[in-house]
Amino acid sequence: MASVAGIAAGIGLTVLTGGAIIPAMVAVGAVSGGAMIAKGAVQASKATTDGEAKAAWEGIGTGTSVLGLSAVGVKGANKAAAKAGVKSLQGLENESWGVNLVEGIKALPESFKVSGLNTKGNVLTWASTIKGDKVIYANSNKMRTFGPQEGYMSKANDVQAYRFNPNGTEEEILANNPGVFAKDGKFYVPNKWNPQEPYLIDPSKEQMIMLYGGDDMAVCDGGVFKASYVNTAKFKENGALDYVEPSAQNYGEVLSVTKQAPGSFQVAPEGTKIMTLEGQRTLKAGEVIAYDAQGNPYATPVKNILKRNTGLSANAMSKLSEVDPVAVELHTHPDGILSKIPAQYQKEAMPIILEERKAWAALQEASEGSLNDRIGGLKFRLELQGGREVVVKNKLLNKMGVKLIYGYNDYNGPDPLLGFAYQGKMYPLSSGHGLCLGEAQNAINGIFDKIASGNLPQPVTEFYVDITQNGYYFK
Repeated sequence: MASVAGIAAGIGLTVLTGGAIIPAMVAVGAVSGGAMIAKGAVQASKATTDGEAKAAWEGIGTGTSVLGLSAVGVKGANKAAAKAGVKSLQGLENESWGVNLVEGIKALPESFKVSGLNTKGNVLTWASTIKGDKVIYANSNKMRTFGPQEGYMSKANDVQAYRFNPNGTEEEILANNPGVFAKDGKFYVPNKWNPQEPYLIDPSKEQMIMLYGGDDMAVCDGGVFKASYVNTAKFKENGALDYVEPSAQNYGEVLSVTKQAPGSFQVAPEGTKIMTLEGQRTLKAGEVIAYDAQGNPYATPVKNILKRNTGLSANAMSKLSEVDPVAVELHTHPDGILSKIPAQYQKEAMPIILEERKAWAALQEASEGSLNDRIGGLKFRLELQGGREVVVKNKLLNKMGVKLIYGYNDYNGPDPLLGFAYQGKMYPLSSGHGLCLGEAQNAINGIFDKIASGNLPQPVTEFYVDITQNGYYFK
């Protein structure tokens, strides 16, 4: 059974614990009638008069069983909150529990402010959870459970943008704002990264439509834009940081701007729902929660964090690698082995590459100072010529059920590649000779493409050597 002291006790607890406890949840404990409680909690966070506070408490009460009363609990919580810095609760020690209760509810917004949190973020996060939505709002306690944010600074990324024109009929608005579409009376910009959740435009605010190139677009809040983007011409001329004021721009004019702003990110589980300035977003595989210059959250792919920002620490890179190891590997080693593997197979190739990298490091350490032409020297020579690439691709093909078929040579070097076996059949890669290292690399790339497209060559029954013709053949 909940106590009437709960809602006020939540205030003191929130302030004293730095926002670790949601006041509304402390207020009601384990109760029934969640929807009414949520409604009452939201009303309580907005209460400014005695009547509104009482109505809010009655709203919470209708969703519970019988509520016990505790004057000591109410007054004690308010005293603790006042000591923590909630000014509107100071001087209530000698007032009745009823006055303390009403003033405690009215002080919710200030209490959240003192504890460094956001009233809407906390009360609505809890209310949404009761309703089964589980959407996380900016500055809510849930954000803190994902661990500390990792900071970065934006690169000098040049983009184009235009000021959203909200004037006119729906048809006129769509005509005046390229890329924007309407649905159910609301306006959106397509979300390339998650088409099911387009970016919502708020016509009541200054909004900038971001044009990243092709079909990559987004919506940027006017305040965030002003704190993040500078005039490109002035920045390139003398490095001047002339931040662009959206309201001063003409409708219909496309601007060239350069991003110069700090940001940060957090890693959260795939499927996490967050409330952004452009509507609800659900984290997809390979995405993290990023924060703009004003601390507003949004969902973005790891590859965008890497592409558009700098100053990422080793710890930040490690966290990003947990979410999308392929993106981090391609960013860290842009010309490495993974870049030579077709995109649809790169995820499967990552553990093989890490395994080979570890093995090669051990070999280098063991061979240091005692290289032998037959073993160490050859291995290192093959490494320089791309031999490890062939090894990785060979192992990846093996995982796909493909076995490479090699011939034989009697000199110090790799055996020639002849063809491959797949699903019980053998397929040739060349005629007349085995493939050397460079040719083999190209041929192996071709195997991935052939399997992906289903365009396999005619199978053969065997490979053989014709000494008179000095080559390998098949039939």
